[in-house]
Amino acid sequence: MEKCVLRELKTIKSNEFIHIFLRKCLEEEYKIPLLLQHFGMPKEEDNSSSQVVIEEKEEAEEIEVETIEEDVPNSEVYKFYEQNISRLAPYIVKELKNWIQRLSGEKVLEALKIAFENNKKTLAYVKGILRNWCSKKLKDFSGEKSVMGSLERRKCMLSSVF
Repeated sequence: MEKCVLRELKTIKSNEFIHIFLRKCLEEEYKIPLLLQHFGMPKEEDNSSSQVVIEEKEEAEEIEVETIEEDVPNSEVYKFYEQNISRLAPYIVKELKNWIQRLSGEKVLEALKIAFENNKKTLAYVKGILRNWCSKKLKDFSGEKSVMGSLERRKCMLSSVF
């Protein structure tokens, strides 16, 4: 079925429509690896569009959600994961999104970089780093950088996780 959708999407000239469609598929947690491979990850929306989406979700689901300002856009996290760790599956997108909301895009990206530097290219390893940071309540990211200034210190810190 995904091949049929891919064939139809190839005929569409509007990249904006394709990216909106891909974002919606990811939100609905559809498995679309061929589409993501062919078109890439959908681009992030501008702040005004994402604010409208957030307001709609608040009204529909009655969940208290506030706009989270991030230094690193989600697309950078997904792009780094896809280029350096592994291919993006819907489950992985969901997990990364949850961690971004829980901590921040910057911290998730840093955890991905640490995993890459240590040649531990698994989601489980990245989640271990993030869980460790949560358990130690490392909220001050500048403090983390001083603690983990070199690769040796990073390895030492991460060895306590596993």
